Amino acid sequence: MSDKPKALVFLHGESMRALLGYLLPSCGYEIEYADSVDDMLEKMGIQEGSEPDRLPEKQFSRYILDVNDVKDGQTFSNAHRLYGHVESLHDENAAVGQGTKYVAVSALEGTVAKAKAECPGMPVMTKDNLASMLVAKQF
Repeated sequence: MSDKPKALVFLHGESMRALLGYLLPSCGYEIEYADSVDDMLEKMGIQEGSEPDRLPEKQFSRYILDVNDVKDGQTFSNAHRLYGHVESLHDENAAVGQGTKYVAVSALEGTVAKAKAECPGMPVMTKDNLASMLVAKQF
């Protein structure tokens, strides 16, 4: 079993997955991919219907997901629901490979702005900004 920090990732689009497949390991992370937010929650050991602030049984160093996983007509609810489970662990100032960070991403700046307005406090950024931070080894 590896001692490397692990990133749990759910993203739409193969190009961003491929880019993170290169950038995250260059920052020292192993990647575990999920097919949806529900799949992420399952990989974290969070059962459906769990209290919104229940800590994951299996914790990751980085949680990266598409903010716009639209389900049941609710644009950001799944990303916000997942954030509720890791919010107390999230450390915006955590160094690369240390601590826990969460970020929801979108390719569209308008979607990022809307998510920030609808889910105050939830870390959200563009995919380009995340890629730039990873290139600079700042995430």
